[in-house]
Amino acid sequence: MPHEASTDPELVESMVQDGMNVARINCAHDDASVWGQMVDNIKAASAKHQQDVKIFTDIAGPKVRIQAMYTTLQNPKLFEGDSFFLTSETTLHDFYGAEIVLSCPIPDIIQDLQVDEAVSLDDGKILGKVAKHYPEGVKIKITQMAVNGKKVKATKGINFPDRQLNIPVLTDKDIEDLDFSMAAADVIGFSFVHDVNDVKEINRVMAEKEAANPDQAGKLATIKLETVSGFENLINIIIEANRYRPTAIMIARGDLAVEVGYLRLSVVQEEILWFCEAAQIPVIWATQVLESLVQSGVPSRAEISDVTMGSRAECIMLNKGDHILEGIHLLRQILEDIDEHQFKKTPLMKQLTIANFSNE
Repeated sequence: MPHEASTDPELVESMVQDGMNVARINCAHDDASVWGQMVDNIKAASAKHQQDVKIFTDIAGPKVRIQAMYTTLQNPKLFEGDSFFLTSETTLHDFYGAEIVLSCPIPDIIQDLQVDEAVSLDDGKILGKVAKHYPEGVKIKITQMAVNGKKVKATKGINFPDRQLNIPVLTDKDIEDLDFSMAAADVIGFSFVHDVNDVKEINRVMAEKEAANPDQAGKLATIKLETVSGFENLINIIIEANRYRPTAIMIARGDLAVEVGYLRLSVVQEEILWFCEAAQIPVIWATQVLESLVQSGVPSRAEISDVTMGSRAECIMLNKGDHILEGIHLLRQILEDIDEHQFKKTPLMKQLTIANFSNE
């Protein structure tokens, strides 16, 4: 849901008319008052068109983000071969030749980074390596990105693919946001789940809130797979999570691609589908689905094929964009067409028209 979903009921109504049946609210943005307005608009549109639309709240989790940006440039844009400085300091005596300085809120990570260790920004759209250490931080040289460069913005995520961060699965903000989610949502998504211990902690917090409000029990929990460790521990995560409540898996391909590598992503997402099919666990296919269409209004051929692959999941997620209505409409069309050829994750031959031919 874009921010406009809280102030524009007609936009939400159009989404429902075009076929949206799950509305995701990202708790990394806005606040509970805005989310509440979104829920009101979604429920009003759902009732008006007699279509059951589930509310999915996505708990932000311990994602490391760019806290602030310092630069002397009017148009801060990075290109392949450029360098930027990464620090947790609030004041710097020297930029060390970098025209863009990014602030990361976790100093222990920066101090522990090694030369040639990988760092990525914005779901892997900017890839780099540590070039040199300095007293206040590290200089990162960009090794791969779009030819025409990319603007840098605060709040975008930072990934460190070569290491596993030892951060609690739920932050204080996440636990506070769960109060809204338990009351308003049908499905609650949890980010950056690494292992069984993370699942236990999520259940402990949810159980405490359910004990205080028994009428809020029975929410569907969704474990977002975004890390190598989450994928490697998937079977145990599924077994543990289902001890407590109905569970789904989201293949969050943005962070997951950064963590496992783009070449390996195709195999990893396929294996996740296999595991979840065997365990009878519903799957959400997410990240960059029909992104060109949603952002620019024109889909690519590869995006159409990607939706066809995603049709083996129980749910496909679209991200917000100026052309989100076109995206929902096309996604619905593709899924309805491919549904005749697909039962769950098993390809089937469609019955040919000639099979109904009669000589009479």
